[in-house]
Amino acid sequence: MPSLLFVFAHPPQPQSCFQDPGPQETVVVGHGPRRYTQPSLGPPCSLTLWSVPFHIGLPCTPLQLRAFLTDILLDQLPNLVDLQGFLAQLALAEPQPPKKDLVFEQIPEIWERLERENKGKWKAIAKHQLRHVFSPSEQDLRLQARRWAETYRLDVLEAVAPERPRCAYCGAEASKRCSRCQNEWYCCRECQVKHWEKHGKVCVLAAQGDRAK
Repeated sequence: MPSLLFVFAHPPQPQSCFQDPGPQETVVVGHGPRRYTQPSLGPPCSLTLWSVPFHIGLPCTPLQLRAFLTDILLDQLPNLVDLQGFLAQLALAEPQPPKKDLVFEQIPEIWERLERENKGKWKAIAKHQLRHVFSPSEQDLRLQARRWAETYRLDVLEAVAPERPRCAYCGAEASKRCSRCQNEWYCCRECQVKHWEKHGKVCVLAAQGDRAK
């Protein structure tokens, strides 16, 4: 399990000049502090190493670590200067506001009402659906075909079109359509006559195709 390692330096304690600080080593097994003391040319300095596993969580926020980054510690461990600068920038940064997501809960009220009203009637409903929905008569098919033909007529589609048709010859707004092919629009009779030299062959072919259908 990976761990975070924190190093804290404690100032030397006043000692008697007759006291021999000799090499000492104290090791505590586990996740607690491990204390290591050794003599040096100057006064002894003690370091406390805290090993904090990730799975137990940190006892404080990252910004609270600034209190432990003293001048003495930075003199002994210059690499922690970058950490001190990062914590200073983190203190000035503004945290993003928490987002409150909407929670939708679907309640099948319509489904429950249909089940409650039609309880014990499912066989009769199935027979009615089979007779009237899945087995339409010839008259019903003709009626449905007539409705589709009226819905998808060119006049209806052009009425709901966002733009008005334009004259095929001059480009002005048109209100009259070729009576033979029903495809080209014209603003007046003169434009239709002038455009007939170009439109005549296409118009004849389109009219023959409609008759073949």
